[in-house]
Amino acid sequence: MTAFITLGERTVTPELVLGYQTQRAAPTLTHTIIGRGDPDVTLKPVGLRTGTLDLFLLTEDDAARAQAVLSEVGVFTYTDDALPSTAMRFVVKGALGIRLDDQTRRRWVVSVQYAEVAA
Repeated sequence: MTAFITLGERTVTPELVLGYQTQRAAPTLTHTIIGRGDPDVTLKPVGLRTGTLDLFLLTEDDAARAQAVLSEVGVFTYTDDALPSTAMRFVVKGALGIRLDDQTRRRWVVSVQYAEVAA
């Protein structure tokens, strides 16, 4: 399984994607009507994905490079040849973190919160 995050000519290639968490907001509204048991409903389409990617990298330098690329301003492309349904174009929105892997204490994890901008 190979995952890539690209921005122009810059590429992040994690050893492994440890976590892919996603959600989609459903902005449909319900309106309580006084004297009525059932609400009025305003239907709206479900939004694009938001969530967190956890990228496993072998060295501190690899993690620092990945964090540097993900710190740049732009729209990133995410692809994973083993999980094509996860492909997307996204922006970094929220936290961009780096931590030492709890199990090995020698490997690194870069976590990036994202918002999809194109399906």
